[in-house]
Amino acid sequence: MKRTTIILAVTFALIWTTVTSAHHAVGGTFFLDQSITIQGTITSVTIRNPHSFINIDAKDASGRITSWSAEWVSAAQLKDEGIKESTLKAGDQITLEGAAARDATDRKILLRELKRPSDGFRWLGIPSDPVPPRP
Repeated sequence: MKRTTIILAVTFALIWTTVTSAHHAVGGTFFLDQSITIQGTITSVTIRNPHSFINIDAKDASGRITSWSAEWVSAAQLKDEGIKESTLKAGDQITLEGAAARDATDRKILLRELKRPSDGFRWLGIPSDPVPPRP
């Protein structure tokens, strides 16, 4: 009986640590207290779990085109908000606002707000939390 209890406890501990370590802390990758804004053209949109991504080309301060990756919320969250693969397309002009990457050479942003001026489309997350509010 005691051996069975120990085996179950160890098994549970191993499963728990595997599950909880599967999701990374965004604070290790992004400055959550710093914000940047990027304007550019969508090159690709990947809606998937656990995080979706938007890749854009934007001009830097010298006018040179640079590629950026915006980390977004999960496919399930976007679906709940009515956002699908066809909502955003390559070629769309957008403005992104979000948390800056800790390594500036990464050209990554943790998305908090997205605007598409051509039709007024806007996605807004909570400034202190990358997960948007439920409708």
